Amino acid sequence: MQADDVSKKERFVRTIAWQSHLTVDLSPFVCLYDVCNTPDTLYPSMKEWKDHVSTQHGTDIWRCMSCMHDNRTGWNTVNFQEKHSFLMHLRNSHRLLLPASKLNTIAELSSRKLVYCCIICDFSPMPMRILEQHPDRTYGDTPEEVWMCMSNHMKEIRPSRSRR
Repeated sequence: MQADDVSKKERFVRTIAWQSHLTVDLSPFVCLYDVCNTPDTLYPSMKEWKDHVSTQHGTDIWRCMSCMHDNRTGWNTVNFQEKHSFLMHLRNSHRLLLPASKLNTIAELSSRKLVYCCIICDFSPMPMRILEQHPDRTYGDTPEEVWMCMSNHMKEIRPSRSRR
């Protein structure tokens, strides 16, 4: 290996190490929502930030676990935007004749919060026309592309890579 190649590799490794240091030490992940119970919290990892957004923000949906692999409909998951619609689905499609308290427990366990687009730039991998045509049928979870878009915005505003 040439000395020049070694120095390029060394600079590359230092750059990666510096980026990792910035990500861990500077906690670039913050809640981007205007209304938040913990607006000043800094999240040290993407996972912790995603957990916060997933539980505190987004659109409520109720996912039918029994219909997750329904080849008849062609959808991977069957989601409902209203709890009432989900409960009616359980009663009518699955013939669940349970007391209201048990149905509410099932609804609580089936509830999710989804983020359909980046809160900063409105990027969404799912075209709005599909959401408009099929509001009850969505991704099973927030698409990874949305998480990456939001996290990239946060990383763009952190301090630069160069050491001063």
